[in-house]
Amino acid sequence: MTALPGSSQTLPATICTPRAQAAKNADSIRVLPTVREKLAGARLEVQGLEQKLSLSQGQLYDARADIRGLKTDNAGLKEMVLATKAEADGWHIKARRRGWGIGIGIGLPLTYGGYKLFRALR
Repeated sequence: MTALPGSSQTLPATICTPRAQAAKNADSIRVLPTVREKLAGARLEVQGLEQKLSLSQGQLYDARADIRGLKTDNAGLKEMVLATKAEADGWHIKARRRGWGIGIGIGLPLTYGGYKLFRALR
């Protein structure tokens, strides 16, 4: 057996007669159109898969762009929420101060007036 150069396969070391070689060639020539058709089909299949891959990659790039946009929108919304929360905290403090002011401004005179009325009716 002899090894093919650059291959691990071995071939039998038989020498074909011209008639046997011609038969092999004829078989090869008969099979050649079928092999060509299979090869053409495989090439078309590869082209189809490459097209699908390029479409999938395009969708992936679009999805990544959408995600980047959503992250940007999310960051903007986060800033708005923080600003709104800070503003709400400020209003809460102001309302508490006003509440004390209103409570003292109204409650104290009412209490004093009620006390005077109670004393007058006694």
